[in-house]
Amino acid sequence: MPNVGASTLLDYLSVFDNDFNGSIPEPLPPKLKLLWLRGNALLTDLENIGLSRNLLSGQLPTEIGLLLNLTSLITKDNVLTGALPTELGLLTKLVSFESGNTFFTGTIPTEFGNLVKIEQLRLKTNKLSGTVPSELGALVRMNWLDLSNNRLEGTIPTELGNLEQIERLQLNGNEMNGVVSDNICALMQMSSLDRLW
Repeated sequence: MPNVGASTLLDYLSVFDNDFNGSIPEPLPPKLKLLWLRGNALLTDLENIGLSRNLLSGQLPTEIGLLLNLTSLITKDNVLTGALPTELGLLTKLVSFESGNTFFTGTIPTEFGNLVKIEQLRLKTNKLSGTVPSELGALVRMNWLDLSNNRLEGTIPTELGNLEQIERLQLNGNEMNGVVSDNICALMQMSSLDRLW
């Protein structure tokens, strides 16, 4: 993609649905207000996205699943809405996903069970509903799972007892019920567990 940084008057750049690849040119034009890159291969090497504490609205795009090298995705403290894309489950290198204090609705995708390298999954204070997916029990590197202050219901999956690296497990502020299984009780006895809410 050509360098457009010298274009001091450019405020709108739309190059979506092409075959551009490589990196996004730097610097970008100083007066740029809209940059539309969808449908290219410009961000495939991206490893970290940090967008917290903005006023970003709308849905998290399904194209996020194309960023296969992503290790950290932080979108907390925004006005994002809609469902969490199932395509997030394609990000098998993801270590941390934090999107608390937003407005996501719908269920937690079972595809999150594919995030085998994830260590922190923090989705507190959204409007997520349904049950906690049992597939999260496969994420054995997890040390922090925070699903607090949502609208989750049902019981705590016994599979979460497999999270032997867990240090913080936060499920408070939901509508969950039922008996806490022996597996989960065993987590409470583990020396690594710092907090269980």
